[in-house]
Amino acid sequence: MKNIITSLTLTGLVLFFCGCGKEHKAPPTQKLELTVRFFRSIAKKNSVAAVQQGRKLYALDPKQDYILRLISIQESNESVFNAQTLIRQGRIQEALPIIASAAKQYPENRMLVSAYPKLVQLRNAEKLLIAMKNAKNASAMRGARIAARAGLSRNLTPQLRKYLQEYEKMEQRITDKERQHTLDANVNAKQDIKKAQQAAVERVANERFYQQQTAEKHAEGEDVRREAGAVPFENTEQKVK
Repeated sequence: MKNIITSLTLTGLVLFFCGCGKEHKAPPTQKLELTVRFFRSIAKKNSVAAVQQGRKLYALDPKQDYILRLISIQESNESVFNAQTLIRQGRIQEALPIIASAAKQYPENRMLVSAYPKLVQLRNAEKLLIAMKNAKNASAMRGARIAARAGLSRNLTPQLRKYLQEYEKMEQRITDKERQHTLDANVNAKQDIKKAQQAAVERVANERFYQQQTAEKHAEGEDVRREAGAVPFENTEQKVK
């Protein structure tokens, strides 16, 4: 589970430095050196340097609107870089306000805007995966798995997908075992009921047999009394004087 969380932290969040995606006309030759440095900084993903150089380049010719757009992208990328640094350190809670502020300031950066809900889910990843690990039966396992899949829907990395698939297989095995246990318990219960019924029948039969034997003994005693003239038995022992 720790490997899953680490993987989510490092690869689940799709934050990267992005360009404008369009080609622009080359700037005037007199600003070529600064322009080259500016685009080299972008290529090296050095947002801090790119922002500084871009502002100088724009100051030379305020008509270059595309420079402003590139500066905006680099500023948003700088926020992404700072957030990524915190995320790699496991400090997701601290990265959230950085991403939220940057997404509000640079709404044109779609990857930046989509990063915030991913981070929110990532913050809850450990809690969701621990719930899966601590599930005690198939029903609890299923609930924890569904909650984790929904709660991490924006961070379903290949490793997490594989983990959820393997977990679902284990969940099915537990379900089968529980079902078999229930069937066995039902069979045992039926056998116990049958044994109890048989014991009850035997007990009734024994009681009837005892009553019959008692009645026969009593009848024999009555016959003996009648043969003796209905004289009650007397004490034949002589009294000692």
